[in-house]
Amino acid sequence: MSLNKYHLLVIFGCLFAISISMTFMTGLAVAAAENKVAPAENVIETDVSTDAETEKLSTSSVSDGLQVGDIIAQINPKKIIIPGTYKHVQIYIGNGQVVEADPSGGVHYSAISTGARVERVSTSSTVKTNAVNWAKTKVGCSYNYNLVTKHLSGSSWYCSELAWAAYKNNGGPDIDANPGYHWLYQNAVAPQEVVDDADTYNVGSF
Repeated sequence: MSLNKYHLLVIFGCLFAISISMTFMTGLAVAAAENKVAPAENVIETDVSTDAETEKLSTSSVSDGLQVGDIIAQINPKKIIIPGTYKHVQIYIGNGQVVEADPSGGVHYSAISTGARVERVSTSSTVKTNAVNWAKTKVGCSYNYNLVTKHLSGSSWYCSELAWAAYKNNGGPDIDANPGYHWLYQNAVAPQEVVDDADTYNVGSF
């Protein structure tokens, strides 16, 4: 059956409404994340300078201010298929190094990236250490391109799935803000959901 002009207008109208709704909901999620307050005793204490937008940790003191197990959340506008403001997360393992998963290298070690937000997980140092050690065992695994679901075991991982599973598998909190199905994130765990989760809190950016 061929589509007439009326049908096309209805289809375009529906698509436009969905696009507006997704933009609005993403904005609400980001606003909620920005309003999370870190416990006073856990805020990174280092050389801090303030601009009009945010606190930024000096790059030279990043390693001193971070804790093993911190989540480094990055904005990467090139990754437009990933919903939310934050498109990539890394797990800090100490000495200026992270474990991360990306399409170019699978799960691998890397130097910490600048221009990022630091999220701290509300759990014990033992759980954080165990989560980091678990993530290290996944180095060499391939990248998981299935971005609409998540799993706790396997041989391939995407970035936020790796961070989520590291804590979930080691007695830590579930750092997925929407553990079940969500219309925007499906059954996956997106970087934005890690930032939004009640068990993570912002301690600065650098």
